Amino acid sequence: MTILPYIEIPVVKHCNLNCRYCSHFANVEDEYFMTVASYETDMARMSCLFSNIAEIRLLGGEPLLHPHLGEFIKISRRYFPDAALKVVTNGLLILSVDACVLQEIAGCGATFDISLYPPTQKIEREICERLYRFGIKFYISEPVIKFQRRLLPRPESAIEKTWQACNTKNCFVLCERKISYCYAPQLVEMVEKKFGYHFYIGNSVADIADSRWTGESLLEFLQQPHECCAYCGQPETVDWMRTQCKPGLSDWFVEKPIK
Repeated sequence: MTILPYIEIPVVKHCNLNCRYCSHFANVEDEYFMTVASYETDMARMSCLFSNIAEIRLLGGEPLLHPHLGEFIKISRRYFPDAALKVVTNGLLILSVDACVLQEIAGCGATFDISLYPPTQKIEREICERLYRFGIKFYISEPVIKFQRRLLPRPESAIEKTWQACNTKNCFVLCERKISYCYAPQLVEMVEKKFGYHFYIGNSVADIADSRWTGESLLEFLQQPHECCAYCGQPETVDWMRTQCKPGLSDWFVEKPIK
């Protein structure tokens, strides 16, 4: 059987930090909690397709908002005992999250990937002390003071060249049976609902429940460019900040396509 090198799973889609320019659009997403049943169904199917997933990252939004995060950790470990299991968080809730959750994370050998946003920097020492007490390994990023936006309002980029230049093309994302080579194709329905804007993405998302997929064919699908790449332009760097007003889709747009 095939080994999948990496997968990201958004167990929530909303967030407590409300960053402007959020690449996951968590600052406009409705409250969403993935169900434990849906997660287990997906993990069971993935275990039929792949002998292992080398790295599983649970994220959002902010995953520590989910009341059943510990269950997702245990399910992940049961189906993929050899995976590197990580929770991606802004860290702000680590000081208040129930001790049982931290015990489950520690017991399953999961780790934290903490993004060091300005509010997180203020409590970094306290976060480290609490994680040390529970014996949880963690990684803290460099200070996050910049974001990148890269969305084009029209599909004007050269798909092959955009794919070759992309640094997130292997960040495979799975959410309720839908799997894609990056997060962008999974945002289309939400963007249309919130902003009335339709992005044509063709076959950029696959349904893992489709019995025609094998692990090998699914990995091949994920490792090639798709129509959605045409909407990815030359990245623009912007200062990190919290959203102060209702976001508009123009917050994410850039002007220059990749040709």
